[in-house]
Amino acid sequence: HVLRPPEPPRLLVLGLCEPGPTTQVFAQLRSQGRLPTVHELALPRLPLEEAELFADIAASYIDVPIDDPRAIAEAADGDPAAIVELVRAAPSPQALVRDGALPSVDEMIAERLSLLEPEPRLILDVLAGHGPGAIEVIASAAMITPAALDAHLEELIGGDWVKVTGRSPTDEIALLSPRIERVLTTLMSTEQRAHVHRLIAQALEGRGDSSPMHLLHHWTMAGQTRRGQDHALAAAQDAMDKFAFHRAIALFTTALAENLAPEVERRTRAELAHALLCAARPAEAAQEYQRAATGALREEFGDLRRRAAMSLVHSGEILQADALTNETLRVLGVAEPKKSGVFGG
Repeated sequence: HVLRPPEPPRLLVLGLCEPGPTTQVFAQLRSQGRLPTVHELALPRLPLEEAELFADIAASYIDVPIDDPRAIAEAADGDPAAIVELVRAAPSPQALVRDGALPSVDEMIAERLSLLEPEPRLILDVLAGHGPGAIEVIASAAMITPAALDAHLEELIGGDWVKVTGRSPTDEIALLSPRIERVLTTLMSTEQRAHVHRLIAQALEGRGDSSPMHLLHHWTMAGQTRRGQDHALAAAQDAMDKFAFHRAIALFTTALAENLAPEVERRTRAELAHALLCAARPAEAAQEYQRAATGALREEFGDLRRRAAMSLVHSGEILQADALTNETLRVLGVAEPKKSGVFGG
C-alpha cells in the first residue's frame, strides 16, 4: 500500500521495535511535525489456536517435552517471546508460578542466563557492551581465542542467545535480540559494566583498524576518561574528514574538558574554532580563536587573532572585527593603518 503509485515515497525507512521509549520519541517527533508520513503496523498477539500451535513448534525446534501446549499459550497470552521462554523453562507453566503469578519474559531470560558457565556468559556480556562484531574481536575482549569461542557457539546458538554469519574469526556474531541485550545490561552492576567496557577497549586498542570513536566510547564507559581522551582528538578529526561538523564540535569540546598541555589545548581550540566556522557558527568560532591565541607566540598569536576577526566579519560584527584588529596591531607593536571609506574618520 505504501509503495503503490502514483506517489510512492522517494525514501522509505523501515523500523522494527517494541512499544516503549523508541515509539514514544517517534510519536513526539510526529506531533511536532518533524517527521514525514509515518505508517505504523502493530503486530498483534497470536490468537489462542495459533499460540498453541506455535508452542508445539517451539517445543519441537528446541527438542523439549511439554505437557500442555494450550496451557502455555494461555499463560503467555499470545506473546511469541513468552511462549518460547515458557517452553524452555518447564513442561507446564504452573511449575513456574511464584506468589500466584508467572515470571515475566525478562525474568525467565535472566533465570536462563544464571545457568550459563562464566565463559559463555562473559561472551554475552561483551556482546551487550560492544554490539555486533567480528568473532575474533569479541573473543579477544572475552579473553579467549576465536577457537575457544567457536566451542561455545553450539550452546549459544542453540539457546537462542546469538546469531552468526559464519564460523571464521572474521565472521560476525551478534545477540539474537534487543531484549537479551537489555536483560544482560540490567543484570550487570556498574562495576561489571565498567569491567566489560574496559575489556572491549583493550581488545580494540590492540587492533589497527579500530574506530577512535569506539575507543573513546568504551574507555569513557569504563570510567577511564583520560584514556578515552587520547582518542577524542582522533575521533574529532575523523568526524571533520566526514563533514560531520557538529559531531566534531562535541568531540573537540570533550577533549578540552581535560587538563591538556598548553600547546595541545591551543591547537585543539583552533580546531574547534574551525569546526564551528564550518558549522556556520562564526561568532562562537571567533571566541575560540581568541582563546586559542592566549599564550601563543607572536606569529601564531597574530594568525589566530586574524582568524577571529574574519570570523566576526562572517557573523556580521564588522565593528567588533575592526576593534579586534586594531587591538591586535597594538599588542604586536604594529602601527595602525590610516582608515578611509567605511571606517574612515
